[in-house]
Amino acid sequence: MSIANYGELQTAVANWLAKSNLTSVIPDFINLAATRIYYGSSDPAMRSDPVRVPEMMSRETPTLSDGTFSLPTRYIETIRMRIADGNVYGTLDYISPTSFAEYEDRTDYAGVYTILNGQVHFRGTSGTIVHDYYARFADFSESTDTNALLTSFPGIWLWGSVLEGELYNRDDAGASRAFRLYSSAVMSANRAMNRSVMSSMVMRVR
Repeated sequence: MSIANYGELQTAVANWLAKSNLTSVIPDFINLAATRIYYGSSDPAMRSDPVRVPEMMSRETPTLSDGTFSLPTRYIETIRMRIADGNVYGTLDYISPTSFAEYEDRTDYAGVYTILNGQVHFRGTSGTIVHDYYARFADFSESTDTNALLTSFPGIWLWGSVLEGELYNRDDAGASRAFRLYSSAVMSANRAMNRSVMSSMVMRVR
């Protein structure tokens, strides 16, 4: 069957789990799958990398207030932080909040930033900040909701959600099967991302 939106995803998950008493908790399985999709899992038995595809990339040019700006909505992680002075760009390096404390009193260009309490902090910067980052897709709500990842890689959402359902059912064999299928789908998506990056690099070299 087609899995083009949230409603069809819920139906597919129910079909694969083959249980009629899980309708009310299938949205929970999908939400738990979203956490695995965006952040990966460090569970030794079912370790998985986070999904990173071009459709998750976003860019902002925030306005600084007292050397800070708030992280954007649905932020996952920073790809790069740059400062533009005219047509000249410089990349800022991330350092831990503890190390950043050494820069608190500096007014000269420090070339570093940190993230603390939901905000990005700078010292001694001047110019336009350009922030490239990965962002989550909007949460599913209505049955017609969809996103680019569900469109291009429906297996990631399906098998991630089925995996959570099998864990809920305490079905080790089913969970193991769903995890293998999920991992394969994630690897395919991330390989596509890597090929896209490499292709872009080759084009620039030419």
